[in-house]
Amino acid sequence: MEYPNVVGYLRTALADKAMRDRARVSLMEALANGLLGEQTRSVEKGLRLSDAGSCSLELWYKLRDELDLPLDVIDMQLCRFDTGTLFGAWVGALVAEGARADGWEAALEQKVTFLGIPGHIDVRLVREQGEWLDNTNAFTRAHVVEIKTKYETAVIKNPIKESAFQLVQAGSYCHPDKEELRSQSFTLLVVSPCATKGVRANQFHFDAAPYAAIARADYERMSTALADEPPVADPPDKWRCFTCLASACKKNKNKQANSAEVLFA
Repeated sequence: MEYPNVVGYLRTALADKAMRDRARVSLMEALANGLLGEQTRSVEKGLRLSDAGSCSLELWYKLRDELDLPLDVIDMQLCRFDTGTLFGAWVGALVAEGARADGWEAALEQKVTFLGIPGHIDVRLVREQGEWLDNTNAFTRAHVVEIKTKYETAVIKNPIKESAFQLVQAGSYCHPDKEELRSQSFTLLVVSPCATKGVRANQFHFDAAPYAAIARADYERMSTALADEPPVADPPDKWRCFTCLASACKKNKNKQANSAEVLFA
């Protein structure tokens, strides 16, 4: 299967004033439509596709507004969450412009559901082709772009190990409940502003088919967060224990978890 050159689209749009202007309008529209707005979580609203890779126990507390360790508003909220959201939206708008110049239709933040769980695709590319594509979406080629902002200096070498939860999320976007919105492949686009060597934008392409079962298993695992009783802690990645905001978990390795000043403030 041939994959679109997503980094090439990004370069094309960055170098073209008219494309940058159109991308800027898209970014402003996203801000006006709620980008950076607060999103409340609850058991009633259920899971989101962006929960991919979460620990079920921390998610259980999150859905009940019972996370009790403080979030560093500068380190985590501003420099990671907000920066990633803004930067990712800008990159997505640029990629969409570059892809349109190559004959694709491009949709930003397209809403989909997978197993009934809602989510928004960063960029989805679609175009008609004069050939049958593996008996799927006859004559329609569709591709998902998932954007990741990486703040560490080292570049990603093995996304299957280093970015597993992003691949699960992108895989779910490729297999939405509505068959007409399905995609055959996806790209993990990693932009690394802090990289000190190598390229600052890397693309990793994947066939979507294997990720249908992988995504289904991950969201079914996390569905225990909707139960009345707290589930067993099951973080797929060890680093999650070091950022966990639920002090009640015995696996918690957050340096603030055992701080009397924090817990009894």
